[in-house]
Amino acid sequence: MVDTDAGPIKVDARDVADWEGRSVADPDDPMWRSIAERYVDAHPRPAARFSDGQRVAILRCLAAGPADTRSVLRAMRQVGYVGASDLENRLRDLRATGKRGGDHAAALPVVSDGDVHRLTQPLPLLDDLQRTALGHVKTLVARQPTPLVGHAMQVLDGLLPGVGATTGADGNRTMRLGTADMQRFEHARTTRTPVSVEYHSMNSGRTKTYLLVPVTYVPTGPAMKAVCVEVDRDGNPGEERQFALERIHRVRDADMPSLAEPIHLRTEPLHLVVMRDLYRIMADRNQFNISEFEARELPDSDHWEVYGEFPVVLGWDVMEQMCAWAGSVVVYQPLWLVNAVMRRLHAGLSAMQDSELRLEKPRPGEAFADLEDALFRVEPDPVVAPVGPTKLAPPPRRTS
Repeated sequence: MVDTDAGPIKVDARDVADWEGRSVADPDDPMWRSIAERYVDAHPRPAARFSDGQRVAILRCLAAGPADTRSVLRAMRQVGYVGASDLENRLRDLRATGKRGGDHAAALPVVSDGDVHRLTQPLPLLDDLQRTALGHVKTLVARQPTPLVGHAMQVLDGLLPGVGATTGADGNRTMRLGTADMQRFEHARTTRTPVSVEYHSMNSGRTKTYLLVPVTYVPTGPAMKAVCVEVDRDGNPGEERQFALERIHRVRDADMPSLAEPIHLRTEPLHLVVMRDLYRIMADRNQFNISEFEARELPDSDHWEVYGEFPVVLGWDVMEQMCAWAGSVVVYQPLWLVNAVMRRLHAGLSAMQDSELRLEKPRPGEAFADLEDALFRVEPDPVVAPVGPTKLAPPPRRTS
């Protein structure tokens, strides 16, 4: 209870506590009364129709998706202080229940499940064609096996509840990173704050937890990669790593301070010549953040010359993409990437001709005298032993 010139006012203790950043206290506590008075002074109400403003605030909050009581009260606070029974009364207004309803009341399907409130239908009054079209959009998005589909579907479910597919659709099978995890990950990136990241590696088949500071995102084709720096418990930066977002399982706060200095990734210059159609594909996909590269169309040809930089930690991804585009791209820099592409292509030829299987990896930083040296020094990595038969042969003929 707060005494004002207009008389005593009962305010919502939950919102007062949230505004002050503390737990609800005894209403008879003098300090608590002082906090409530400052809360009322800081959030004056309009002279009239404040309840209309509160209803609009609630609708705007719930139209973005399910919200807890604290979030709804914060939205209502934008109109002015929140009275002790305002939230419950405004929800009854929207539902048109009790004396607030009637034959001519326009009710909205607002449901409350414990501390969470949500709409069960979209806020816009959709006709059948609009509902069908939006349902198709949600279904198409849900079926894409691409990064962040799970996060996108959670947002769409909040904006369009009860329409089309839900987050249980196909696209969410590999994407286990939830909305809260993604928010923690992005906050860590923007504030240079370490987080604990649980990640599943397709190469090893194991799930491991890393202490990381995310630095940037790079589209590499079918996946969106997060380039991060591993840190120790003292916050000292260590090895640079890259992670496919769809294989991040969980992100937790590490309770560590932000890094004081900006992180500078190891980068290498990338110099390519690509065919015009391939350059358009790269630009449309913003592959390797090509939008930040310099590019020019070569005269009297259908080729584009591309200059830029890429994080060294993505050397494997860049090498594999250059091999996939073999015949449509020429790599000039860096020389270790030129050599990695040549070794991988030679390994592929050997596998097809002699059935000798080996895995050639990029070796960032390896020195070469010139482009010719990088092109022709293609001996297999000595630590990689070939496996499999020496010659391809048909299976033995059955005798029985």
